[in-house]
Amino acid sequence: MLAGQIRREARRRELAYAKARWGGDDLRVLRRYARSLVAGRYTSARAAAVLCQREVERRSSADRLRGVHRRTFYGYYQKLFELARGMNLPYITRAWTPAERRVLEWYVRRLFAGRYRYTRDAATACAAELAAADQGVQSQASRPRSPRSIENVYHELTRLIARARLPRYKGPWTRPELEILERHARATARGKYRHWTEAAEAAVAELSKLYVGPAAHVRPARLAGRRASDAAQQMRLLARRLNLGGPHMRYWTPPEERILKRWVKLYHEGHRPEKRGPVRAVSEGLRDDLRNAGFTRLLSACRYRLIEERRKIYRVAYPSPRRWTPEEDRLADSWARWYDRHRRTHRLEPYKAATEGLQEDLAKIHSERSLYACRLRLLKRHRHLHGLE
Repeated sequence: MLAGQIRREARRRELAYAKARWGGDDLRVLRRYARSLVAGRYTSARAAAVLCQREVERRSSADRLRGVHRRTFYGYYQKLFELARGMNLPYITRAWTPAERRVLEWYVRRLFAGRYRYTRDAATACAAELAAADQGVQSQASRPRSPRSIENVYHELTRLIARARLPRYKGPWTRPELEILERHARATARGKYRHWTEAAEAAVAELSKLYVGPAAHVRPARLAGRRASDAAQQMRLLARRLNLGGPHMRYWTPPEERILKRWVKLYHEGHRPEKRGPVRAVSEGLRDDLRNAGFTRLLSACRYRLIEERRKIYRVAYPSPRRWTPEEDRLADSWARWYDRHRRTHRLEPYKAATEGLQEDLAKIHSERSLYACRLRLLKRHRHLHGLE
């Protein structure tokens, strides 16, 4: 039902389907930009894709006899890269120079010192500094060297952080942090907040000011480098609230149960094996109906009750997870090594390609694994490859 509505709305707005064929005029423009990319007239494929998309959309809007197919930028980028690969575009395997290594290690030290809250913030600043340092530097093809993307810098920073094994987010709670959590936990136990997540958000906001703001008796940099994650703060706040005598659980009322049973029936009728979308859509619908009726429930609570009630009412027996055999693990290790070699290059979605390749190889040995199971196993074996598990 939802898929049909999406298709009708897309046709009404003249939006192209993701797998729609490219027309002859659009392909000619794409091939011209692909040849220019191979010849080195553009610093990156993204720069060529931006200009190509602009020209194709301008030509389509000027022609009254043809509809305007508004494709995404990724669609242009993917097709342009595919054509350029067919024209023998070499893979970009640009090694990190010693000067870039020094900048990366400096930002790793700043991250652990508490100057940045998240790795993504440090990667953004590091990419900007690397781009400023690379201005005017020529590559081997006698053209301006393209700047490092934020994703490339982010992955390299995470690799250096994992190799450093410094105790970030693992330090003990300090007295100023515990005082803030204690105050919000007592306020939650007194009923000041409707839900403990609201108290957790207020506590996190106050802790963030403690980490980065001026303090006379606290060293913010040391606290920022030893703080716990937001999830750990929320869990500790919840445990402290329960110890102070707050309500442990809010049971579902009969009106909520009646709304729940209607959505359980819809979820059971629309359930399909190995499809993760329906349960989230139904959980959001149940949460919205409860909210319209005056009840407040989290999305995770709605999802849990949907699955459990379907299991009780319709007596659904969920199969136990099947262990991976040594032969399956050998295939997963080979694809994990392939993913490790290509995840920092400018390939198109190496993680997705490795996952689909692993599923196809497993099908050849008569092993039926879902795409989601292959994703999880690939990440697990990749972390095992680097000694993180």
